[in-house]
Amino acid sequence: MALYGIDISHHNATQVKTGIMDLSKPDFVIMKAAEGESYVDPKLKLYLSKVDPERQGIGFYHYARPDLHQDPEHEVHNFLKCVIDYAGDALFALDVEGAALKIPDVPLSEWVLKWCRMVRDLTGVLPLVYTGTDGLEKIGDAILAEDIGLWYPRYRAKITKAMYKPYPFVAIWQFSETPWDCDKFFGTREQWRKYCERRRS
Repeated sequence: MALYGIDISHHNATQVKTGIMDLSKPDFVIMKAAEGESYVDPKLKLYLSKVDPERQGIGFYHYARPDLHQDPEHEVHNFLKCVIDYAGDALFALDVEGAALKIPDVPLSEWVLKWCRMVRDLTGVLPLVYTGTDGLEKIGDAILAEDIGLWYPRYRAKITKAMYKPYPFVAIWQFSETPWDCDKFFGTREQWRKYCERRRS
Protein backbone atom coordinates (compact mmCIF):
# COMPACT_ATOMS: atom_id res chain seq x y z
CA MET A 1 0.00 0.00 0.00
CA ALA A 2 1.27 3.46 -0.84
CA LEU A 3 0.01 7.02 -1.06
CA TYR A 4 1.05 9.47 -3.77
CA GLY A 5 1.38 13.17 -3.23
CA ILE A 6 3.29 16.35 -3.97
CA ASP A 7 5.35 18.94 -2.13
CA ILE A 8 5.07 22.59 -3.05
CA SER A 9 6.30 26.08 -2.28
CA HIS A 10 5.72 29.59 -3.62
CA HIS A 11 7.50 28.49 -6.80
CA ASN A 12 4.36 26.54 -7.74
CA ALA A 13 1.96 29.48 -7.39
CA THR A 14 1.36 29.96 -11.14
CA GLN A 15 0.65 26.25 -11.61
CA VAL A 16 -1.90 26.35 -8.79
CA LYS A 17 -3.57 29.61 -9.85
CA THR A 18 -3.97 28.47 -13.47
CA GLY A 19 -5.32 25.09 -12.44
CA ILE A 20 -2.47 23.12 -13.99
CA MET A 21 -1.79 21.79 -10.52
CA ASP A 22 -5.00 20.68 -8.77
CA LEU A 23 -4.27 20.47 -5.05
CA SER A 24 -7.48 18.52 -4.43
CA LYS A 25 -6.24 15.48 -6.37
CA PRO A 26 -3.18 14.03 -4.55
CA ASP A 27 -3.42 11.69 -1.57
CA PHE A 28 -1.30 14.21 0.34
CA VAL A 29 0.18 17.68 -0.07
CA ILE A 30 3.25 18.87 1.82
CA MET A 31 3.64 22.65 1.82
CA LYS A 32 6.61 24.85 2.56
CA ALA A 33 5.81 26.90 5.62
CA ALA A 34 8.98 28.75 6.53
CA GLU A 35 12.71 29.18 6.04
CA GLY A 36 15.35 30.42 8.41
CA GLU A 37 14.47 32.67 11.31
CA SER A 38 11.97 34.98 9.63
CA TYR A 39 10.88 33.93 6.14
CA VAL A 40 7.33 32.63 5.73
CA ASP A 41 6.19 31.21 2.41
CA PRO A 42 3.82 33.84 0.97
CA LYS A 43 1.63 31.24 -0.76
CA LEU A 44 1.00 29.02 2.25
CA LYS A 45 -2.46 30.45 2.97
CA LEU A 46 -3.46 30.10 -0.67
CA TYR A 47 -2.46 26.44 -0.71
CA LEU A 48 -4.21 25.73 2.57
CA SER A 49 -7.42 27.10 1.09
CA LYS A 50 -7.25 24.52 -1.70
CA VAL A 51 -6.57 21.31 0.25
CA ASP A 52 -9.03 19.23 2.23
CA PRO A 53 -7.51 17.99 5.51
CA GLU A 54 -10.54 15.78 6.07
CA ARG A 55 -9.85 13.81 2.90
CA GLN A 56 -6.15 14.38 2.20
CA GLY A 57 -3.00 14.08 4.22
CA ILE A 58 -1.31 17.43 4.74
CA GLY A 59 2.16 18.33 5.83
CA PHE A 60 4.46 21.30 6.30
CA TYR A 61 8.20 21.66 5.94
CA HIS A 62 10.79 24.15 7.12
CA TYR A 63 13.87 24.94 5.02
CA ALA A 64 16.85 24.89 7.38
CA ARG A 65 19.49 27.63 7.20
CA PRO A 66 22.26 26.67 9.64
CA ASP A 67 24.69 27.92 6.99
CA LEU A 68 23.65 31.48 7.93
CA HIS A 69 24.56 30.78 11.56
CA GLN A 70 20.92 31.02 12.50
CA ASP A 71 19.72 29.60 15.80
CA PRO A 72 17.61 26.43 15.50
CA GLU A 73 15.39 27.67 18.33
CA HIS A 74 14.55 30.83 16.39
CA GLU A 75 13.90 28.77 13.27
CA VAL A 76 11.55 26.49 15.22
CA HIS A 77 9.55 29.47 16.42
CA ASN A 78 9.31 30.81 12.87
CA PHE A 79 8.04 27.45 11.65
CA LEU A 80 5.57 26.89 14.46
CA LYS A 81 3.97 30.33 14.22
CA CYS A 82 2.78 29.14 10.79
CA VAL A 83 1.67 25.59 11.62
CA ILE A 84 1.07 25.20 15.35
CA ASP A 85 -2.71 24.99 14.85
CA TYR A 86 -2.18 21.81 12.80
CA ALA A 87 -0.03 19.99 15.36
CA GLY A 88 -1.37 16.47 15.74
CA ASP A 89 -3.14 16.56 12.38
CA ALA A 90 -0.29 17.25 9.95
CA LEU A 91 3.11 15.85 9.14
CA PHE A 92 6.04 18.14 10.01
CA ALA A 93 9.43 18.00 8.30
CA LEU A 94 12.81 19.73 8.26
CA ASP A 95 14.41 20.22 4.83
CA VAL A 96 18.20 19.83 5.10
CA GLU A 97 19.90 20.39 1.76
CA GLY A 98 21.91 22.85 -0.29
CA ALA A 99 24.11 25.27 1.63
CA ALA A 100 23.16 23.64 4.95
CA LEU A 101 25.26 20.62 3.98
CA LYS A 102 28.41 22.72 3.71
CA ILE A 103 28.84 23.17 7.44
CA PRO A 104 30.84 20.57 9.42
CA ASP A 105 29.20 17.21 10.06
CA VAL A 106 28.96 17.28 13.85
CA PRO A 107 27.61 20.85 14.18
CA LEU A 108 25.04 20.04 11.48
CA SER A 109 23.90 16.93 13.34
CA GLU A 110 23.62 18.90 16.56
CA TRP A 111 21.68 21.69 14.82
CA VAL A 112 19.22 19.28 13.19
CA LEU A 113 18.67 17.30 16.38
CA LYS A 114 18.08 20.48 18.38
CA TRP A 115 15.47 21.65 15.85
CA CYS A 116 13.68 18.30 15.76
CA ARG A 117 13.72 17.83 19.53
CA MET A 118 12.35 21.31 20.12
CA VAL A 119 9.48 20.77 17.67
CA ARG A 120 8.73 17.47 19.40
CA ASP A 121 8.88 19.04 22.86
CA LEU A 122 6.64 21.96 21.93
CA THR A 123 4.07 20.09 19.83
CA GLY A 124 4.40 16.38 20.60
CA VAL A 125 5.00 15.75 16.89
CA LEU A 126 8.33 14.23 15.87
CA PRO A 127 9.22 15.70 12.46
CA LEU A 128 10.73 13.88 9.53
CA VAL A 129 13.97 15.02 7.94
CA TYR A 130 14.20 15.59 4.19
CA THR A 131 17.72 14.98 2.98
CA GLY A 132 19.52 13.14 0.22
CA THR A 133 22.53 10.85 0.12
CA ASP A 134 24.98 13.67 0.87
CA GLY A 135 22.93 14.67 3.88
CA LEU A 136 22.72 11.12 5.18
CA GLU A 137 26.49 10.87 5.08
CA LYS A 138 26.61 13.81 7.49
CA ILE A 139 23.59 13.32 9.76
CA GLY A 140 22.13 9.88 8.99
CA ASP A 141 23.40 8.07 12.08
CA ALA A 142 22.33 10.89 14.40
CA ILE A 143 18.77 11.24 13.14
CA LEU A 144 18.26 7.48 12.88
CA ALA A 145 19.28 7.11 16.52
CA GLU A 146 16.45 9.49 17.46
CA ASP A 147 13.86 7.50 15.48
CA ILE A 148 13.35 10.41 13.09
CA GLY A 149 11.64 9.39 9.85
CA LEU A 150 13.34 9.94 6.51
CA TRP A 151 11.97 11.78 3.48
CA TYR A 152 14.42 10.90 0.73
CA PRO A 153 14.85 12.55 -2.70
CA ARG A 154 16.16 10.41 -5.57
CA TYR A 155 14.88 10.84 -9.11
CA ARG A 156 14.89 7.40 -10.66
CA ALA A 157 12.59 4.44 -11.30
CA LYS A 158 13.40 2.74 -8.00
CA ILE A 159 15.57 3.08 -4.93
CA THR A 160 17.57 0.54 -2.96
CA LYS A 161 18.70 0.36 0.66
CA ALA A 162 22.28 1.05 -0.38
CA MET A 163 21.22 4.53 -1.46
CA TYR A 164 19.72 5.64 1.83
CA LYS A 165 21.89 3.84 4.38
CA PRO A 166 22.07 3.81 7.37
CA TYR A 167 18.25 3.90 7.24
CA PRO A 168 16.46 0.54 7.03
CA PHE A 169 13.53 2.11 5.17
CA VAL A 170 12.21 5.37 3.76
CA ALA A 171 8.97 6.98 4.95
CA ILE A 172 8.56 9.23 1.89
CA TRP A 173 10.39 9.05 -1.42
CA GLN A 174 10.52 12.16 -3.60
CA PHE A 175 10.85 10.33 -6.90
CA SER A 176 10.45 13.09 -9.50
CA GLU A 177 10.64 16.83 -10.00
CA THR A 178 8.75 16.74 -13.30
CA PRO A 179 6.33 18.42 -13.81
CA TRP A 180 6.67 19.20 -10.10
CA ASP A 181 7.94 17.47 -6.97
CA CYS A 182 6.19 14.10 -6.70
CA ASP A 183 6.30 11.87 -3.65
CA LYS A 184 5.42 8.35 -2.58
CA PHE A 185 4.55 7.53 1.02
CA PHE A 186 5.23 3.90 1.87
CA GLY A 187 2.17 3.13 3.94
CA THR A 188 -1.54 3.50 4.50
CA ARG A 189 -3.55 6.51 5.59
CA GLU A 190 -3.49 5.14 9.13
CA GLN A 191 0.30 4.97 9.00
CA TRP A 192 0.45 8.52 7.64
CA ARG A 193 -1.55 9.66 10.64
CA LYS A 194 0.99 8.00 12.94
CA TYR A 195 3.62 10.41 11.67
CA CYS A 196 1.27 13.31 12.42
CA GLU A 197 0.12 12.38 15.90
CA ARG A 198 1.37 13.79 19.16
CA ARG A 199 3.69 11.28 20.81
CA ARG A 200 3.95 12.67 24.29
CA SER A 201 1.44 11.94 27.06
